[in-house]
Amino acid sequence: IFPTSTPAQVADTLADCRPRVAIVDTAAQLEKVLAALGRAAALGEPLAGALRVVVCGDARAAHAAASGCSARDAGVRVAAWDEWLAAGETRLGDLAMAKAVDARVADATGDRLAGLIYPSGSTG
Repeated sequence: IFPTSTPAQVADTLADCRPRVAIVDTAAQLEKVLAALGRAAALGEPLAGALRVVVCGDARAAHAAASGCSARDAGVRVAAWDEWLAAGETRLGDLAMAKAVDARVADATGDRLAGLIYPSGSTG
């Protein structure tokens, strides 16, 4: 999501890649994602069901959004970047989770999609 992306472009990108996690760096980007998700949820579009967490580099914005109605309306959890990383470290401390991650890494091959990156110019 680029700073110049319109809410409609954000919605199109999210609908195209249907991520489970979206990472943004500013409050403005967070609001664009939550607005797109809220619209999709209100219309019953599948986009809203794919995304589970929006991670924001701006901790103040993440905390405000997490307790606000926009995140609840969108059906996602909002987390601050540092808190999200700490939660991941904690989960990896669980032996069963660590084994599950190791199994997925071992199962990874060059022909399996791990992520989508939308470089500048791909939305227009």
